[in-house]
Amino acid sequence: MNGQYIRQLSEDEFFAYAEPYLKQTLTRNVDIKALARVLQPRLEVFSDIPSQIGFINNVAEFDTALYINKKMKTDQAVAKQALAFALEKLQTVNDWSNDNLFAELKALAEEKGLKNGQIMYPVRIALSGRETTPGGATEIAVIIGKNETLRRIENALERL
Repeated sequence: MNGQYIRQLSEDEFFAYAEPYLKQTLTRNVDIKALARVLQPRLEVFSDIPSQIGFINNVAEFDTALYINKKMKTDQAVAKQALAFALEKLQTVNDWSNDNLFAELKALAEEKGLKNGQIMYPVRIALSGRETTPGGATEIAVIIGKNETLRRIENALERL
């Protein structure tokens, strides 16, 4: 089954196919239904699931050069500042939903005079340790939960 057909499946049908791959790969207790919703529009074949979601279990060591992105106008210095701002903001957030997290981080960027990507991109890198992921910063934050999100951002800050 290729990506075109995968995207046409109902949410329940997709989950039925994806669930064995998710359960085989994940060692962390996360909302696998939420993860499946993020994966479905981005997946080409089901066998890609393990390689796409391994970062959910833990973030592998990564080169901080990943924070350099010309399009997002980020580098290590911008990332360090953005992650410090994001950590402070996210510690106070109680509604840990994707829509709310996105609104909070977007407002934070505006408040600090940064572009949305200058906050979101470093947060996504800190949470995943990868340049590309099957979801954005706030989607990943929802999936891994508040405590793990804060821990990963703190760890990223220590490395910058």
